[in-house]
Amino acid sequence: MQSISTVLLAIGVIGVLVWLMIPTAPTGNNKIGSNDPFIDPDDSYQIGLLVGMTGGSVPDAAVMRFALQRFQELYGRRATSTDIGIVLGLINSIE
Repeated sequence: MQSISTVLLAIGVIGVLVWLMIPTAPTGNNKIGSNDPFIDPDDSYQIGLLVGMTGGSVPDAAVMRFALQRFQELYGRRATSTDIGIVLGLINSIE
């Protein structure tokens, strides 16, 4: 009886390990721009919010606006709230 339970336990462990190793397809929740709000380079409120979050000053707002416009040129689409990291990277490359 004990050998049967050991075999069943081993099969269960192997089954769980195989299940964990099978790659899964993305669920689609990580699509770029799926339901995220767009960041408009002409909206002073959004620019001020982003500059304030990064600890910037008024001259940095112009750099932020330019980075958002540059993002649109590079990627051919408007930036969303999930693209803030890319925009901040563009700012660091500009300065």
